[in-house]
Amino acid sequence: MKNFFNSAIPYIIGLFLLYVTFQSLKLYYDETKTTTRLTEALAVSNRECTYFKTRNGEQAVKIQSQELTIKEIRSIYPAAIADMKNLYIQPRQLKSFVQANTKAEKHIQTTLRDSSIIDVLKKIETPVKVIDYRDKWFTVRGLIIGNDTEMDIAAIDTLNVAGYMSRRPHPWLWIFGGKRYPEAAITNKNPFIKYSITKSIQVKR
Repeated sequence: MKNFFNSAIPYIIGLFLLYVTFQSLKLYYDETKTTTRLTEALAVSNRECTYFKTRNGEQAVKIQSQELTIKEIRSIYPAAIADMKNLYIQPRQLKSFVQANTKAEKHIQTTLRDSSIIDVLKKIETPVKVIDYRDKWFTVRGLIIGNDTEMDIAAIDTLNVAGYMSRRPHPWLWIFGGKRYPEAAITNKNPFIKYSITKSIQVKR
């Protein structure tokens, strides 16, 4: 029995060393993979969104998504976590989110119309200029009273957001056609809407 244990010790030591080596290689692989992912996420965060036209000619933008853990999102984008909590969404529930800053720009030229405002109690009639403009995307209504202007401006739009996996750079090579990345696309009906900052994040579990 003693000879058996003595002969088994080298095998046990060998298995232990093999296990330690495997765990070390796995840790190195995981750390390298995490470093690569964070490097790619940093590069993606500095890219601008790409404009393109949909099949029916509407304006759209797309951007590659960053893959980050909740801990990384807390560190890099704490405001995003605060925004989710404001929506009653806890970080553990979060799977992905898209953030887009938009602005509407259009030159509008219209004719002012003469009118007046009558104060019935004081029996005073005040002359005013009326602004009344409307098209498919914008509504502008206002009054110019002396040196003062009151205006109501509304912009109409419909946004659609889609998350998906990108195509391989060379799809004809099948699995050897390059890496696929998570992306997000945003379409909008109003052609006068522009995007200044767009961010898409996929939560890495």
